[in-house]
Amino acid sequence: MSTIRVPLDRVMLKIRAAHSIRVLSVYRALASRRMLGDIPPTHLPDVAKPVSDFGRIQKYAYVKARSNAAGGSLMSDEAVIAQTGPFQVELTEGQEYWYCRCGRSKTQPFCDGSHEGTSFVPLQFTVDHTGVFNICGCKATDDEPFCDGTHNVL
Repeated sequence: MSTIRVPLDRVMLKIRAAHSIRVLSVYRALASRRMLGDIPPTHLPDVAKPVSDFGRIQKYAYVKARSNAAGGSLMSDEAVIAQTGPFQVELTEGQEYWYCRCGRSKTQPFCDGSHEGTSFVPLQFTVDHTGVFNICGCKATDDEPFCDGTHNVL
């Protein structure tokens, strides 16, 4: 693990629940305890928190990042916002799809294996009818892989 300095508005908080992963911006998460649900602070030990310095919020946080190469180049283990709105995609009933959770795929919103070297895994899904669907592009939805409008508050 290495420590890198990043702007706070780029820091994302990943919360793993039993059957889902929620990704929230630090400001959004800290602004509303309700958004964190019933997760005790002890389960969030590495959360970067903006600290006040004479009433001013710091603009940077120091966060841990895993190295993905012997040379020490860093690949963040946080989701990348692929786009700030949904992907409108025509999907076929019964066909298997793999939703990109890391945001690095060049074939958004579908996985192309770009998550290699991170802790992300794609989400396999099917749809119950053929049609056009809004697939999440910000990677912060609570209804993976479908857009729930979370991008409007990021």
